[in-house]
Amino acid sequence: MRQHFYLQLELDKLSEEREPLTYVLSKLRVPDNDFPKKFLQTGHSFVTAGYFVSYEADEDIEKIVSLCVQEKWGDVANLDADFLLFHFDAKTRQISILTSHAGKFPCYFHVGPSKLVVSTSFYEVFQSVKTPELDIERTLEFIYRDTHVSDKTLVKDLFLLYPGAVGHFTKKRALVRPLLKTGEFLAHTPARYTSLEAFSEEFLKSLDRIIGLHLKKIGGIQYCSEISSGFDSSLISYLLQKTPAIPWLAIHK
Repeated sequence: MRQHFYLQLELDKLSEEREPLTYVLSKLRVPDNDFPKKFLQTGHSFVTAGYFVSYEADEDIEKIVSLCVQEKWGDVANLDADFLLFHFDAKTRQISILTSHAGKFPCYFHVGPSKLVVSTSFYEVFQSVKTPELDIERTLEFIYRDTHVSDKTLVKDLFLLYPGAVGHFTKKRALVRPLLKTGEFLAHTPARYTSLEAFSEEFLKSLDRIIGLHLKKIGGIQYCSEISSGFDSSLISYLLQKTPAIPWLAIHK
């Protein structure tokens, strides 16, 4: 059975513990992973752990840990990378968990009376909710395909740490906030293309380059693509077919 990232601890005890680093490490589970590999670093007053892979440059875990220690969450969140990062500051007794913008690591949490449970497994967090109730409002939003970003799930008191966000947890608060610099992206106006053909050619080149960067990082690990009803998944599968790599599968549901 696959192991998931998992944390369960008592927030009251965390705030009072004389050896908070030892306590947190005893409650944290970061399983081995083929890709990306896990890491765990400790310092005099912090623990940083999780998974991280950069597609634009060689990942420097020391730099990522330093950014977490300095609480420069936005600098990390806007990298071209996939990650799930856990950081504990023993001085402030604050736990911070950061997800990458592509959503490769789904992360759920439940804050009960003095209890915090966080996991990449929805089921494991669901088990910690004593009396699960359906969130009617969020269910209706889901049925009507509402697209706004939310930390709610279909279960009351079970929340989602959505992509490109950081969650802060202490005895006194649980706060989730977005980190992506969408304003800078939307403010950038690229030059107009001379024709639809020119745009299509440039788009395919960009997508081909991105796929190549990802395949380079994956190396010899077996992978597959999932073909849905959308155009993008079929296009990616087509480009994968052109790329010399290990045998792979295309799955259609």
